[in-house]
Amino acid sequence: MKKTKLLLLSFFCLIFPSIIHSQCFVDAGPDQIACPNIAGMISPPVTLNASILGGTPPYTIEWDTLIGVGLPIPLNINSFLSNVNILNPTVTQKAADDNLFRLKVTDSLGNVCYDTMKVSFGSFGIIPNNCVKNIVFGDSTQLGTTIGGRAPLTYAWCPKYNISDSTSSQPLVWPSTSTYYNVIVKDSLGCESYFTNVGCSVNIVPVGINSAIAEDHFDFNVGSKITITPKFPLSKSDYSLRIFDVTGKLLNELPIEGQTTLDKLNKGLLIYAIYEDEQLVFSRKVR
Repeated sequence: MKKTKLLLLSFFCLIFPSIIHSQCFVDAGPDQIACPNIAGMISPPVTLNASILGGTPPYTIEWDTLIGVGLPIPLNINSFLSNVNILNPTVTQKAADDNLFRLKVTDSLGNVCYDTMKVSFGSFGIIPNNCVKNIVFGDSTQLGTTIGGRAPLTYAWCPKYNISDSTSSQPLVWPSTSTYYNVIVKDSLGCESYFTNVGCSVNIVPVGINSAIAEDHFDFNVGSKITITPKFPLSKSDYSLRIFDVTGKLLNELPIEGQTTLDKLNKGLLIYAIYEDEQLVFSRKVR
């Protein structure tokens, strides 16, 4: 009987290690977030953190990806991972917004095990609009720029100068001098917009010329037509008249070489500004 127990014990001691080694276990690692840059490359780099938990070495490692309808599609070394045959490859470019990577491990005994992990990619696929605002001193305007991304998006406008809400997508601003408002946009994954110099230029159109200067240098008569008469010779400098709407948009520009008569434009409140060699010397609002 004792001999039988010893034989049984020896038998279990022989087969138990093989039972342990015959089991293959793999962990593909935690889900991760990747932020592509404007060239589509991942920055900062993202490395898959997989590990083998059981099996008999050596191992054969194969990564593939589950995209589209969820079918495995073989990768090559130049696709989405730096190397599909190592345990911890680096993600090199975006596959899909939410992409499953599957890890297959085969040990030396032919046992096969699988695990998957997900990489979520940030996305800013819309080129921002060129945002330029022209306003009269004392007025306000609304900022706004179009950037695609995974909602909800967060905004951080800078500088926080004469602005209603620096975290709004379209805040109101009323700067006293021409100001460029830059915005940093982040998506729901925490990826930051890779577009540089995203923001709005707010230009102040100068219209507050000293009234004494205006009266001493020009007669500005408004009737069915507008007549501008200089009170001094204009031969020494180049003078021009520029007409702006209330948004600061330039509607017309023409030289002033003497008395000038214009048709009155029926476009609401307009600003008539006279420049001497690019220096504002006279302005008048006309409705």
